[in-house]
Order: sequence, then structure tokens, then C-alpha cells
Amino acid sequence: MTITRRSAVQLVALAFVAAPLAGCSYNTFVGQEEAIKAQWAQVENQLQRRNDLIPNLVENYPQLKANEQFNRLMDELAGTENRLAVERMRYNEKVQEYDTSRRRFPANLTAKMFGFKEYPYFQAPPDAKTVPKVNFSKPS
Repeated sequence: MTITRRSAVQLVALAFVAAPLAGCSYNTFVGQEEAIKAQWAQVENQLQRRNDLIPNLVENYPQLKANEQFNRLMDELAGTENRLAVERMRYNEKVQEYDTSRRRFPANLTAKMFGFKEYPYFQAPPDAKTVPKVNFSKPS
């Protein structure tokens, strides 16, 4: 099979057109991956906040059931849970944006060429469907 001069010119022209498009897609994927990582860091930040609040609430103040400080800590804990839910939702939005871009043509060719993998959505573990019980009485 011989390649004519015209076919060779067409292939070179196609390569010149496709190369910048691949570069744009690559940079988009890099930016989206970094956004996903940053958003996951926010989820972890809220998890740490929750872990800092719960021991303070349960271990240090078991006798303060009607105390104003106890109520404030409970409000902070509820606020943290709300923030955590928002950050998880934002993480899933970033993953959806990235995964959708990754599957669209012609960006899917760039994604495959450079090994951009699909990111998983945040999914609560099965035991998260069970409401946790908090016991405020002193352990014996």
C-alpha cells in the first residue's frame, strides 16, 4: 500500500489540528483531577472536625445534658454533619464533571492516551444507614 503525497499532507494536517485539541483536553483533565483532590481534602477536613468534636462532647461532658455548653457543642456537631454532607455532595459533583468530560469525544481519546482513570463517587458504607446511638451516661 502506497501513501500518496496528498494523503501524507492530509495526515500531517490532521495531526496539526488534533495535537492542540489533545493538549487542551489534557490540561482540562489535570485541572479537574486537582479539583477532585482538593474537594476530597475538604471532606477529610470536616471528618477531622467531627472527630475533634465528638470526644469533647461525649467524654468530657456526659453530665451536662441540659447545660448551655452541651447544647452549643451539639449545635456544632450538627453543623459539622451538615458541612460534611455538603462537602461530599460537592466532591460527587466534581467527580461527575470529570468523569463526564473523560467520556466525551474527542477528550476520551486524550484520556485514554494519557491514562486518566475514572474517579469513584462517594458512597456511604452500608452501616451508615443505621442511626448511631450516643449514650451520655457515665460508663461504669
